[in-house]
Amino acid sequence: MLLAVITFLLFSIILIASLLIWQGGTVAGEIMAYIPNYIDNRSLLAKIFDVKKNDIFGYYEARELSYFFDMIDSYFIKISAYFHHPHYFSLITFICFILIIWIGIYFGKIIKHRSYTISVFSIVAFLTTPTMFLGTLYFRSGKILTGLFLLLFIIFIFENRKNYLLLIVSTLLTLADRQGFYFTFVIGFVSFFIFIFTQKKDFLRYAVISLVAVIINTIYNFLLGPFLIKTFAGYWPSFEFQKLDFLKQINIKVINDTFFYTLDTFAYFFGSSRFLAVVFTGILIFYFIKLEPGRKNKLLKLAALAIFFAAIYVCNLIMIMKHSLILLPHVRISGYNRPVMVLILVFSLLATNRIIKSYPKSEQLLTIILFVIIGLNVFSLPRYFYLVRYTYDTDPTPQWTEQITTCIKSVNVPVEAFNLPRPYHENFCRALRPQK
Repeated sequence: MLLAVITFLLFSIILIASLLIWQGGTVAGEIMAYIPNYIDNRSLLAKIFDVKKNDIFGYYEARELSYFFDMIDSYFIKISAYFHHPHYFSLITFICFILIIWIGIYFGKIIKHRSYTISVFSIVAFLTTPTMFLGTLYFRSGKILTGLFLLLFIIFIFENRKNYLLLIVSTLLTLADRQGFYFTFVIGFVSFFIFIFTQKKDFLRYAVISLVAVIINTIYNFLLGPFLIKTFAGYWPSFEFQKLDFLKQINIKVINDTFFYTLDTFAYFFGSSRFLAVVFTGILIFYFIKLEPGRKNKLLKLAALAIFFAAIYVCNLIMIMKHSLILLPHVRISGYNRPVMVLILVFSLLATNRIIKSYPKSEQLLTIILFVIIGLNVFSLPRYFYLVRYTYDTDPTPQWTEQITTCIKSVNVPVEAFNLPRPYHENFCRALRPQK
C-alpha cells in the first residue's frame, strides 16, 4: 500500500509540474512528419511496418515495437485535439514513468534496502534529471521503453524469475530499440563472465537467456522484419544504418566528445555537475567494491563494473558516430541516454544499500547528500528548459508551436489563412484539427 501511495504522489508531482512548465508542449519538425502518418487511414500493420515514414531518412533498426507505442501516442494527441485541447505530451512516457517509479521502489524492497528514504530519494533524483523531467513531450517511445524493459529485466534477474519470463522481457528489450539489443548482449556477456569465475549456474542461465533473446532479435532483424515490411509496406528496408563502417572514421575529437557526453549523462543525475558526478560515482564505486567480502569477489565486481562502464562509453560512441546531432546542447539532454540513466539508478540503489548495511550511521549523511543533489537538479532545470524550448539550431519549427496550435483549434478558419511556413506544418494542422 505504501509503495502505491508513494508511486502515486511522485508521479502526480511530475505530471503536474510537467503540465505547468510546458503549457501544452512544443512541437518539432520530425513529430509533424510522424503523427499524420500514424493517424491516417491505412491499416494498423501498414502503419507499424512502414519504416520509411516512421523513421527519419527511412533507416531500418528493427524497432517496430516502438512504432506501435508511437502510434498510441499519436492517437492520444489526436483525441485530445478532437476535444479542443491540443497538446504534444506522450502518454506512453507518463505510463512508463509510473511503472519505473513503482518498479524502482520495489527494487529497493527486493535488495532489502536498509533505508526506504534513500531508496525513494534516489528515484526522485532520477526523475529530476533534465532527461526525465523535461522528456514528457511526444518524440519517440523507443528509449523510455528500453529503460523500462531494462529495469524490469534486471529486477527479474535479482528475483531469479522463471526462464520464460526472463526471455519475454529480454526479447521485448531487444525489440524496443537498438540500445535494448546492445544492453541485452552486455548483460549476457557479464553474466557469462561471472559464471566463469563463480561457477554459479544461475549466471549461466542468464547468459543463455540473453543470448537467445539476441538470436531472436537477429532473426527478426534480418528475416522476419524485412518480410513483414515488404508484405505490409511494399518494399524491402535498407540496412545501411546498421552498418558500422563509420567506426573507421574514429578520431580524437569523437573520442573526446563521447567522454564528455558520457560524463554529462552521469552529471544529470548528480546535480548537473561534472565534478559531483566524478566524486559521487567514484565514492559509490569505491565502497561498492571495498565492502564486498573476499578479494576474489572484489576483483569480480570491479571487472563487472569496468565492463558496464566501457559498454556505456562504446554505446555512446556508436550513437555519436551515427548521429552527431546528439552532441548539440538541446539534443544531448533528450531521451538518448534514458537507458543509461536507469543503469545509474540501479547502481546507486545497490551501492547506497551496501554502504548503509556496513555503516548504519551513514544513512543521515546520504539523505542530506541526496537532498542537496535533488535541489541542484531542480535548480538547473530552468536552464535546460530554455535550451529545449528556445533553441532552433537544427529545426525552426518550435517557434511556430503557438501558431500551429491555434490553427488546430480554429476549425472554421482555413489552414491556408495561418501562412504556416512549410507544407508539413499545414498537413500537421489538417491531420489534427477536429472535423467539422
